[in-house]
Amino acid sequence: MTAPLPPHRILVLLTADRLPDELLHAIARRSGPVSVRVLAPLLMGRLGFWFAVDDRRAVPAAQRRLGDAIAQAAELGVDVSGRIGDPSASAVQLLEDEAALWHPDDVVIALQPEERETWSEHDLEDTARLYVDAPVRVQHAAAAAGG
Repeated sequence: MTAPLPPHRILVLLTADRLPDELLHAIARRSGPVSVRVLAPLLMGRLGFWFAVDDRRAVPAAQRRLGDAIAQAAELGVDVSGRIGDPSASAVQLLEDEAALWHPDDVVIALQPEERETWSEHDLEDTARLYVDAPVRVQHAAAAAGG
């Protein structure tokens, strides 16, 4: 009897409101088991990040993004889990720490539509490649209708 294939592990750093359609289509097309781990960093302004003063809004927003992303991936029937970031950790720190524990096969940085990118999303891909030992790619979520 042949042992089942281990799941293909995709680690997603999510700053967008939802998982990018491109990622969802890629997951749906994969043959074999897939496991997705979603990380929702706290998105704060520059002062909020450096002084951790703005997490009253950032925590519920990260929880909402995480819940929505988990629901999207679960609809595809894949094993999905996730967590939100810590106020004292940057998005790259969150990604680096999780990658060291979870050992992903692929890393996707799911950003907001390009026209809505913030200072904290600038250069995430290049910086992540320095700290993560897996292929890293960026995918932008589609802009919301009417906005």
